[in-house]
Amino acid sequence: MREVESVKADIARDLREEQTFRPTAILLVERDGAWLVDPTRAGGLTLLDPILPQILESFVGRPRTIDAYAAYCAVARTDPGDILPTNVLEECAAYGTTRGRFALQIVGHRALLSFGAATEQACLSAGAVSNVQRSEQSGHWDLTATARRKPVLCRTLIKALNPAQVPAPEMSIDDFVSRQEVLLELGCLHPNPQDAAAGLHLSRHPACPFFGMSRGTPIGRHYLNQFIAESRDGIRGRTLEIGGLPLNRQRYRLAQAAPFVTVDLNENSGADVVGDVHDRSLFQPGSFDAILAFNVLEHCPDPRRVVDNVHAWLKPDGLFLCMVPNAQRVHGAPRDYWRPLPDGVASLVAAFQQIEIRAFGNLATTIASLRGLAAEEIGAELFTWHDERYPVATCVRARKTAQAPSGIAPGP
Repeated sequence: MREVESVKADIARDLREEQTFRPTAILLVERDGAWLVDPTRAGGLTLLDPILPQILESFVGRPRTIDAYAAYCAVARTDPGDILPTNVLEECAAYGTTRGRFALQIVGHRALLSFGAATEQACLSAGAVSNVQRSEQSGHWDLTATARRKPVLCRTLIKALNPAQVPAPEMSIDDFVSRQEVLLELGCLHPNPQDAAAGLHLSRHPACPFFGMSRGTPIGRHYLNQFIAESRDGIRGRTLEIGGLPLNRQRYRLAQAAPFVTVDLNENSGADVVGDVHDRSLFQPGSFDAILAFNVLEHCPDPRRVVDNVHAWLKPDGLFLCMVPNAQRVHGAPRDYWRPLPDGVASLVAAFQQIEIRAFGNLATTIASLRGLAAEEIGAELFTWHDERYPVATCVRARKTAQAPSGIAPGP
C-alpha cells in the first residue's frame, strides 16, 4: 500500500513540476453547466463537473500545472465580474435569452466563443489573435487574451444564462491535480509535443484522444493521403464512397470521379444516400466504376457481407479501394468491431482479381498513432519505410473480373 501511495505521489509531482500541457476541447455551454463535445463517441456529449471547465481554462497560456493552479486560485470564490467587453456581454445576454447555449472552443492556447450556426459547427477562425476579435463570416469572438488574464470565461457565460450559479471553490494543489487527471482521461488536456518526444511512452493518457487531430495530421490520415495519391489515376467514372461526404471528391482531388455518390448510415451525415451497406438492394448490380471504403469495415458487424455487396455493385473491371485501421484507439460511430490485419483483408476480397494488399506503418509510427501524436511531430523520415509486422493501417486495391458474372448485366 505504501508503494502505491509513493507512485501516486511521484505522478502528482511530475504533473506539477515536469510535464507541460495544452488544453483542447469544445464546450457547449448552457444554463445548467458545460457539456464536453466528443465527436468520436456515440452520443457525443458529456456533462462536466462544474469545476472542470475553469480548471481547463487555467491552462490557456499556462502549460505548467503549477502556473495553471495559481491562476485558478487567483479567481476562486470570486464573482467573475464583467471580464468581457460590454458589446460581447450584451450579445451573450441577447443570444442566451433566445437560444440558451454557446460554444466555447479551447484549442491549443486559444479560446474562441461561438454564436449562431457556429455554435453547432464550431471551428477555428483564421487570423491574428487580438483581445476580442469578431469574425462575421465564422461567427467567432477570439477571447484568448481575456482567458489568459482571468480563466473564468465559462463561468461568465453560465452567469449570463443563469445568474444563480455558484462560484468555484478553493482547492489544494492535490485536489487540483486529481481533477487535472480527470481532464486527461476525458481527452481535454494533452501533454505538449516536447514531452511526448522526450520518451513519455508509458503515460496513462494519449497525447490526443482524437487520433492526433488536435495536434495536426493523424498518422492514419497521413497514410490514407499517400494511398489515395498512389491510386488517384485509377479512380474514374461513377464512384461511390461508403461513409464519405460529397466534398471528399475535392478533398481527394478526384477529377475523373464523376458522378461522385456518397452513402452513410447516419441520416444527419450529409451523404447523398442514407442506408445500410449490408443491404444489397441499396444499389443496383453493376452500378459503379469505383467504390471507396476508408475506415469503414471496422464499424460493420458483417464486413464480409459488405465486401460481397461492393463486388456486386461494381461494374466489370470496377475498382475497389479500401483502408482499415490496425493501430487506432477504439471509437464508436456507432460501433467499433474489428481491426482486420492484412491476411484478414485478403480473405475478405478473395472474389476480386488483381488484388494488391499494402500494410502501411512500422513500430515507431504504430506507437505514435496509438499515443495520438500527429504526423508533423514525428518527422517525415519515419514514413519512408514500412514493417508489415507493425501496421498502422492496411489498404487494398482490387479489381472485379472484366467478365460480368452470369445473370448480372453490366450497369450503365
